[in-house]
Amino acid sequence: MKRHLFLLIFLVIICFGFIGSQHVSAVTIIARKQANFDEQLVKEAENYGSSNSIIITPIFVNSSENYSELEWLQGLFYYQAAKLNFGDFTYHYLLLPDGTIYKGNSKGEDQRLKIESTLSGPIVIGYLAQPDGVDFSTSAKDSLPGLILDIVNRQNIALDQVQMKNVIYQVTTEGMVTIKANDLISGHWTKSLDEFKLKIQPQLVPNTKTYNLSIEKVTLPSESVKYGDNVIAKIILKNNSDSVLYQGSDYEPLVSKEAGGFSKFYINEVWISLTQVALMPEGSMLRPGESQEYQVKLAVPLYFGEQIEKFKLINSLGVPYSNLSFDIKLNVLRPDKEIIEISETGVGYLKVRASASGSAEVTTRVSTAQRFIVLERNDGGWVKIDLGNNTSGWVAQQYTKKV
Repeated sequence: MKRHLFLLIFLVIICFGFIGSQHVSAVTIIARKQANFDEQLVKEAENYGSSNSIIITPIFVNSSENYSELEWLQGLFYYQAAKLNFGDFTYHYLLLPDGTIYKGNSKGEDQRLKIESTLSGPIVIGYLAQPDGVDFSTSAKDSLPGLILDIVNRQNIALDQVQMKNVIYQVTTEGMVTIKANDLISGHWTKSLDEFKLKIQPQLVPNTKTYNLSIEKVTLPSESVKYGDNVIAKIILKNNSDSVLYQGSDYEPLVSKEAGGFSKFYINEVWISLTQVALMPEGSMLRPGESQEYQVKLAVPLYFGEQIEKFKLINSLGVPYSNLSFDIKLNVLRPDKEIIEISETGVGYLKVRASASGSAEVTTRVSTAQRFIVLERNDGGWVKIDLGNNTSGWVAQQYTKKV
């Protein structure tokens, strides 16, 4: 009985030891400055974009030369940056056989490298291998899973988008060097990568990116403005995060009215909706630590005196950014014209017709509480209103009130 009990305890210890050995530890990444690369050679143009995949590729070096691994990295940097005229590393990370990981490209993971591949937006990890190498070293196998785990969790990359590739340099007929990533056809590289994926699977916790933004300044016209003008609000936004903020991504900041129905400052076909307007121009980005001034177009409303609305920044998913509220305030002059406001209709809107008749064509709709300048009235109970952009229409007088 004691023998069986001892055997059971022994098996439990072995099992727990095995499970514990599967845990992937965090890795340390060494900064470029510690590798003493010649940063004066960096001339790569910025080409930022989101990351959707990872390429891992062996870099075969001549072991007969009596150079240290760090010296090989320095030589590789010179060759790629200067000789091949790429202006920097074509790798985001560099892994040495002893398990050491260096940062590669000086512009970081968001820099899209000029590599032709079937994968989209790859982050490239180069492994310094022996000329006859067929697999990662034991030390590299200890550290590489941790690097992969960190990237896929942080960038929310699917494991099937992490692949081993051969990176091939080709000279074009114009004498330019291009880079292609092809599938590996030999060695144990892919088998090892499959083992890494199984090992990190239990620790996959894809992160939703978080951005720490701050509004440094909001500038509005200080003088009184008049109806019919479009004015500009200038907003200086700073990215205090480690990631590039892209227009068109889920995290693009939008200016959104906090509460209380549509915004009086709404401009048709400029704003996204009656309450929201885009902040970043199409195709733009905001880099880590960078501040940019953005402009928001505002309509001067048919409300008079000091008009204040509170706005906040939200992302494209509708999630507010923390503590990023601000006021938009304009002092509006009253025009010397008759003005009406759309009354409650029971459905929230009022039909606008092409002529003063209930059977006339409906050209558009206006919302309850919107205000318009009166152009004409008739005896049949119809009011012609100025819709802006040189357009007008007729509405039923019973659903309007003078202001």
